[in-house]
Amino acid sequence: MITMRLENFKGIKNLLLELNGQNASIWGDNAVGKTSICDAYLWLLFGKDSQDKSDFAIKPLGSTGEAVHNIESSVEGTFEINSKIFSLKKVYSEKWTQKRGHAKKDFTGHTTDFYVDGIPKQKKEYELFIKGLINEDLFRILSNPSAFNEQLKWQDRRNILLEVAGDLTDEEVIASDKKLAKLPDILNGRALDDYRKIIAARKATINKELEKIPVRINESQRGLPDIAGLNAKQLAEDIPNLKASIKENEQKLLQIESGGEVAEKQTKLKIIESELLDIKNNHREKQDKLIDDKRQELSSAKTHNADIQSEVNLIARNVQNKQAEIDAITKILNNLRDQWQAANKLEFAFEQSDTCPTCNRPLPEEELQEAREKALANFNVNKAERIETINTDGKQGKEHLTELNTEITQLKDDHEKASNNFMASSEQVSKLQAELNNLMGVNPESIIEYADKLKEKYALEKAIEQATDKLKEGTFTERYTIQTEIDRLEVALLATETSLNSIKQNEQGQERIKELEAQEHDLAAEYEKLEGELFLCEQFVVAKVGMLEEKINSRFKLAKFKLFETQINEGIKECCETTVNGVPYSGGLNNAMRIAVGLEIIGVLSEYYGFSAPVFIDNCEAITKLPEMQCQVIALYVSEPDKVLRVEIKKEDK
Repeated sequence: MITMRLENFKGIKNLLLELNGQNASIWGDNAVGKTSICDAYLWLLFGKDSQDKSDFAIKPLGSTGEAVHNIESSVEGTFEINSKIFSLKKVYSEKWTQKRGHAKKDFTGHTTDFYVDGIPKQKKEYELFIKGLINEDLFRILSNPSAFNEQLKWQDRRNILLEVAGDLTDEEVIASDKKLAKLPDILNGRALDDYRKIIAARKATINKELEKIPVRINESQRGLPDIAGLNAKQLAEDIPNLKASIKENEQKLLQIESGGEVAEKQTKLKIIESELLDIKNNHREKQDKLIDDKRQELSSAKTHNADIQSEVNLIARNVQNKQAEIDAITKILNNLRDQWQAANKLEFAFEQSDTCPTCNRPLPEEELQEAREKALANFNVNKAERIETINTDGKQGKEHLTELNTEITQLKDDHEKASNNFMASSEQVSKLQAELNNLMGVNPESIIEYADKLKEKYALEKAIEQATDKLKEGTFTERYTIQTEIDRLEVALLATETSLNSIKQNEQGQERIKELEAQEHDLAAEYEKLEGELFLCEQFVVAKVGMLEEKINSRFKLAKFKLFETQINEGIKECCETTVNGVPYSGGLNNAMRIAVGLEIIGVLSEYYGFSAPVFIDNCEAITKLPEMQCQVIALYVSEPDKVLRVEIKKEDK
């Protein structure tokens, strides 16, 4: 910066800085205007103050605390870039309008005039010229020691450092640590971040499966028959003995009964009853499995149906939100049309007294004509700018409206598809529920094989009854005793067979539990393997970040940068923290060291980007000696004795 002049800017009435590209120290008590110089400099370039605000107060304030009227606030600067000297100027003026039929003018706002090398420019032309010189974000970083560490997000700081130092290839990182040698085979051509996502997805799936297995094991355990005190070997040996005893007693009964007809029929009856029991048991076993499978299928269908219903409701809400946004934009566009018509209808009105208000002499015609032409030019510029702004806003609104209509059309199509899917899913749920009800309503008596066998039993029982009535031989007491023993043995046989069947069911249940436990073990092993692969991926990140930190930190003497931190679960989290001797910038670093490290960062970045900007350093009294900089430095010092600004120019070659 060569020169900068401030007039009526904030608390500074008139100040000329003739720096000629040299460093400068500016001394002053609090509130005498040191920061205002920096604000003026940034406002001249970007229309914002040092706090990055564009709506700050520019005009000076009077004794009542209100802005002073009828003055112009201006900032003008002369600069040199690549041996080319140019000037910039902004003038902030009040706008007073005299309404027709009123003698007094009213304050109606402000206008800003822009100049480049003394030539008036439109706002867009001025901003385009500035953009051609330097990017605003980069300029702030290169002109403010605190900007890099306090105004940038850590992600942006990290990206800048990686850009300056240069990134590393995966091959370079893997070659740096033998532990990472297996990583290429694990990745198998996939990007590391993509594979980490694959691992995360698979781990989530395994976790869900592992959550279900204990429930299934618990269900299987609750379904195990109680076999306490039962001995499978003893039961298997008792069954043939009981059957032999039953047969022996049946033979005795036959000897009593005439012709053995009743005994033969009773033997057949026992066989039929055994067959009926087998049919019933087989039916129950198959039916229970069918019902269980159907219940699981119905549960999945209901879950799917609920998911689709949620999707339908979500799309419907999105349609309502989009429609509300369309209605709001439509109202805005209608309002813009009214504004455009009102602006377009504005007509130039010029009222100027032809007599000098001071000396009452007639004003020359050429002065009146010049005043009218200037007023007309200002009127046309303001009107054109207003119409242009309305047209731009209207165009953007229409484009947004078109986008919203396209989105709502797509949402309605999605809603119709989702609704159709919901209807189909609901029908499937109803169908499965009906099938489950039918399965639960089936009983053994409805099976043809069972019904036929039952008819055969009834017929045989009737034949036995008829044959028994014909018995005339044998005593009733002897037959009753034998039959009672047979009944007792049959009850014992049935209980023994039931107990043995319970043992078999228990064994099958235990086998199912072992299968589930083996599945749980395999999933846990896979999860552990994935954890190992994820750890290797994170070790890669650690190695890469470590190499990057070393590469980046080698470019700095004072500042060191921490690009990752280890979390409690030993995972790796990316970050970007500036440190000095291990003390983080964001906590514990004093103001002097913050300024020093900020200046070092500016020096490295200026060298990398090939651009040096004047650096404003506020609160410079905090640091005993400023480091040497290859750019213009303007240091601001708080000095209580200096009730007005005191500027010292350091005569040094830059």
